[in-house]
Amino acid sequence: MRSVRPICEVLFYFLLLAYEAGVRAYMQRSRGEGIKAQRPRESTPGWLEADKFATLARSHAMNAAMVATTFDSAADEETEIALKYLQQRFSI
Repeated sequence: MRSVRPICEVLFYFLLLAYEAGVRAYMQRSRGEGIKAQRPRESTPGWLEADKFATLARSHAMNAAMVATTFDSAADEETEIALKYLQQRFSI
């Protein structure tokens, strides 16, 4: 089971990369629509916040993946931090 942990962390990291790319696409779309309408959209600040949390979550997931290769329990802490950042987006 311990030997599978690094693989799971890497998969989590790649899922977060995809999530972050999606958030950025929506953020850029929101900004573009605001520019076309010549006024800021209500959704843009939420997407900016989501982008910030996605970036932080990805960073901690990357740290967890690196630490998991040494079977260190710090990988659990990094993963928990990444999950908390993802959860914060939904509490906005």
